[in-house]
Amino acid sequence: MTATARKRGVNLTSRSRPLRPQDLTEFDYIIGMDDSNLAAIRRAAEYWRQNGEGGAVPADYASKLSLMTDYLRDAKFSRKYSEVPDPYYGGASGFELVLDLLDDACEGLLERVNSSGKQQ
Repeated sequence: MTATARKRGVNLTSRSRPLRPQDLTEFDYIIGMDDSNLAAIRRAAEYWRQNGEGGAVPADYASKLSLMTDYLRDAKFSRKYSEVPDPYYGGASGFELVLDLLDDACEGLLERVNSSGKQQ
Protein backbone atom coordinates (compact mmCIF):
# COMPACT_ATOMS: atom_id res chain seq x y z
CA MET A 1 0.00 0.00 0.00
CA THR A 2 2.84 2.36 0.86
CA ALA A 3 4.47 1.90 -2.55
CA THR A 4 1.19 2.28 -4.42
CA ALA A 5 0.29 5.42 -2.49
CA ARG A 6 3.77 6.85 -3.04
CA LYS A 7 3.21 6.59 -6.83
CA ARG A 8 0.22 8.92 -6.30
CA GLY A 9 2.27 11.40 -4.30
CA VAL A 10 0.85 10.24 -0.97
CA ASN A 11 3.29 9.44 1.82
CA LEU A 12 1.77 7.01 4.32
CA THR A 13 3.65 7.43 7.57
CA SER A 14 1.12 6.72 10.30
CA ARG A 15 0.17 3.41 11.88
CA SER A 16 -3.15 2.20 13.16
CA ARG A 17 -3.76 1.82 16.86
CA PRO A 18 -6.35 -0.01 18.89
CA LEU A 19 -9.65 1.69 19.57
CA ARG A 20 -9.89 3.13 23.07
CA PRO A 21 -13.07 3.69 25.10
CA GLN A 22 -12.49 7.46 25.16
CA ASP A 23 -12.46 7.51 21.34
CA LEU A 24 -16.22 6.90 21.43
CA THR A 25 -16.63 10.13 23.37
CA GLU A 26 -13.84 12.20 21.84
CA PHE A 27 -14.52 11.66 18.14
CA ASP A 28 -17.58 12.54 16.07
CA TYR A 29 -16.87 9.87 13.45
CA ILE A 30 -15.71 6.29 14.01
CA ILE A 31 -15.27 4.75 10.56
CA GLY A 32 -14.74 1.10 9.71
CA MET A 33 -13.58 -0.33 6.42
CA ASP A 34 -15.93 -3.31 6.52
CA ASP A 35 -18.76 -4.89 8.50
CA SER A 36 -16.29 -6.93 10.51
CA ASN A 37 -14.61 -3.71 11.72
CA LEU A 38 -17.94 -2.24 12.79
CA ALA A 39 -18.97 -5.44 14.57
CA ALA A 40 -15.69 -5.43 16.51
CA ILE A 41 -16.19 -1.77 17.45
CA ARG A 42 -19.72 -2.49 18.68
CA ARG A 43 -18.53 -5.51 20.70
CA ALA A 44 -15.78 -3.46 22.32
CA ALA A 45 -18.10 -0.54 23.06
CA GLU A 46 -20.70 -2.80 24.68
CA TYR A 47 -18.02 -4.55 26.71
CA TRP A 48 -16.67 -1.20 27.95
CA ARG A 49 -20.18 0.05 28.72
CA GLN A 50 -21.06 -3.08 30.70
CA ASN A 51 -17.78 -3.16 32.59
CA GLY A 52 -17.35 0.57 33.14
CA GLU A 53 -13.89 0.53 31.58
CA GLY A 54 -12.20 3.62 30.22
CA GLY A 55 -14.79 6.07 31.47
CA ALA A 56 -18.29 6.43 30.21
CA VAL A 57 -19.01 5.21 26.69
CA PRO A 58 -21.92 7.37 25.51
CA ALA A 59 -25.23 5.60 25.05
CA ASP A 60 -25.48 7.08 21.56
CA TYR A 61 -22.02 5.89 20.43
CA ALA A 62 -23.60 3.90 17.57
CA SER A 63 -24.68 7.16 15.91
CA LYS A 64 -20.98 7.90 15.35
CA LEU A 65 -20.31 4.63 13.53
CA SER A 66 -20.22 4.31 9.77
CA LEU A 67 -18.49 2.50 6.95
CA MET A 68 -16.00 4.32 4.76
CA THR A 69 -18.08 3.30 1.77
CA ASP A 70 -21.02 5.30 3.19
CA TYR A 71 -19.17 8.37 1.94
CA LEU A 72 -18.54 7.21 -1.63
CA ARG A 73 -19.64 9.80 -4.18
CA ASP A 74 -18.89 8.11 -7.50
CA ALA A 75 -21.80 5.87 -8.53
CA LYS A 76 -19.44 3.40 -10.22
CA PHE A 77 -18.04 2.68 -6.75
CA SER A 78 -21.12 3.10 -4.56
CA ARG A 79 -23.19 0.64 -6.63
CA LYS A 80 -20.51 -2.03 -6.44
CA TYR A 81 -18.77 -1.67 -3.07
CA SER A 82 -20.50 -1.82 0.30
CA GLU A 83 -17.15 -2.36 2.03
CA VAL A 84 -13.54 -1.46 1.32
CA PRO A 85 -12.04 -4.74 0.09
CA ASP A 86 -8.82 -6.14 1.49
CA PRO A 87 -6.23 -5.07 -1.09
CA TYR A 88 -3.86 -7.89 -0.25
CA TYR A 89 -5.84 -10.44 -2.26
CA GLY A 90 -6.20 -8.26 -5.36
CA GLY A 91 -2.53 -7.90 -6.26
CA ALA A 92 -1.26 -4.52 -7.46
CA SER A 93 -4.67 -3.63 -8.90
CA GLY A 94 -6.24 -4.35 -5.49
CA PHE A 95 -4.14 -1.63 -3.88
CA GLU A 96 -4.99 0.78 -6.70
CA LEU A 97 -8.70 0.04 -6.25
CA VAL A 98 -8.58 0.61 -2.50
CA LEU A 99 -6.80 3.92 -2.99
CA ASP A 100 -9.41 4.94 -5.59
CA LEU A 101 -12.20 4.05 -3.15
CA LEU A 102 -10.54 5.86 -0.26
CA ASP A 103 -9.82 8.91 -2.38
CA ASP A 104 -13.47 9.18 -3.38
CA ALA A 105 -14.82 8.36 0.09
CA CYS A 106 -12.51 10.86 1.82
CA GLU A 107 -13.86 13.59 -0.44
CA GLY A 108 -17.39 12.52 0.47
CA LEU A 109 -16.52 12.43 4.16
CA LEU A 110 -15.05 15.92 3.97
CA GLU A 111 -18.25 17.16 2.31
CA ARG A 112 -20.31 15.52 5.07
CA VAL A 113 -18.19 17.03 7.83
CA ASN A 114 -18.34 20.48 6.25
CA SER A 115 -22.10 20.29 5.70
CA SER A 116 -22.88 18.98 9.19
CA GLY A 117 -20.95 21.64 11.03
CA LYS A 118 -19.05 19.02 13.04
CA GLN A 119 -15.40 19.71 13.60
CA GLN A 120 -12.78 17.14 12.84
